[in-house]
Amino acid sequence: MDFYEVLGVPRDADQKTIKRAYFKLVRQYTPEKEPERFQQIREAYENLTANEGQKAENSLKLEFPADPMGGWLRERLMKQMSAHDYGEALKTAEDGLMHYGEMEGFLYFAALCQAHLGKTGKAVKNFERLTKLFPDNDRHARALAMAYYSRGYGKKAYEAFGKCYNKGCRDYEFLDMYAMCCRDRGKTEQCMAVLKEASGILEKCPRDNIFELLDNYGGRVCMAVSRGDDSFTEAARDFEGFLERNRTYVREYEPDIWHIFMNLVYECGKPSRDSVIGKLIQTAEEILMPENRKEASEFRDKWNCVKSEREYWRMKSDKRLSEVMKESYNAFCSEHEDAAIARFVQRDLQLCILEEYPKINRELDIVKEEYPLFWENLKDFVYTLEHTSDLERLRQQYQKDYDRREKYISGGLYYDWYPHRRPAAEKVQWSGEEGTYTRTQPKIGRNDPCPCGSGKKYKNCCGKK
Repeated sequence: MDFYEVLGVPRDADQKTIKRAYFKLVRQYTPEKEPERFQQIREAYENLTANEGQKAENSLKLEFPADPMGGWLRERLMKQMSAHDYGEALKTAEDGLMHYGEMEGFLYFAALCQAHLGKTGKAVKNFERLTKLFPDNDRHARALAMAYYSRGYGKKAYEAFGKCYNKGCRDYEFLDMYAMCCRDRGKTEQCMAVLKEASGILEKCPRDNIFELLDNYGGRVCMAVSRGDDSFTEAARDFEGFLERNRTYVREYEPDIWHIFMNLVYECGKPSRDSVIGKLIQTAEEILMPENRKEASEFRDKWNCVKSEREYWRMKSDKRLSEVMKESYNAFCSEHEDAAIARFVQRDLQLCILEEYPKINRELDIVKEEYPLFWENLKDFVYTLEHTSDLERLRQQYQKDYDRREKYISGGLYYDWYPHRRPAAEKVQWSGEEGTYTRTQPKIGRNDPCPCGSGKKYKNCCGKK
């Protein structure tokens, strides 16, 4: 396995970059939904971080045999762990267990290697054995909780995490995984409390933990959406305070902050929270705005996407607006890679608005007053409506253009919502001895693609015959 490829980082990535990639991926691929992918991410992270063999031995003060044979096995095991040769390290640990029985050091590293090798079931059993043999060792209990989570044993993991937490386990990696476990179990309030405690640890050295803090505060504010307004307001205020305190360091993380806000406005559609969201976006823009004029212009265009999403989700929950107006937002504000589809979608909703005009005037006033980005895209069409003396003629003109495109593009709403507007099938009749002929397909225009599939225009192909 290419560990750098698994985490999506370059081969010269530093520990900070590796850590950043890891925390982003484990939120995307949870052990309950994608256990194999989660295990790969976890293994890659542990392989690319500091020497875990020596680190584990120092932190856990593992027991090894004092005789020469035991010392040789231990030294060999540490070298294999340092080289990330988990297959050979597992064999060494098993040799130690065979000669010395359930010796703590060999049992621990056997479980650790099994976890690395994807043998999570065996790893869990060995960690369970460790906690029974050494019930007072909180670090073994911590390892068991994380092994349960990696294996996808959600209920067992949640209980094991809770026990370790109550005993005082407070390192960031533990708290972060405990929070994810709480989230997966639907324990939103507990998850937010654990995340808040984790941010307190990171804030002791914010400059070195900006990404983790962003992930933490962003996660809390997005999660608070599903809870009461007080919880959401508090989380948003904490996030805003973090950005203010660390304005010097957060600029380089603008793309990550942008993604957090896109997720936030996507999740949050309640008008009662809109003022809080608006203030948070305003603070972020003020802090992150580049000084260079060209970069500032690109920045505004990018962050207008956040504001656009915010407007869209506000509109979706605005009961004063009809479905025609809500669907029109997508037509006028969304970007389509295919220009022909973009033109068709816009014409589709223009026709729908024409059907409702002028009854829809009050809604247009609401859009003008409360949805400025939408209005900016809609105002030219509204101007056309207001200054057209013959609305029916305008509708017919638009419908003719729409019908020409509808032959090739499906999914339009106009004829679904206003079926009486669908034109009757065109008929061409000729009376003679052979009877009457009726056209079964729409007439092919001279400049339309030829139906024979040649790729030429009809007039230059079968139209000549």
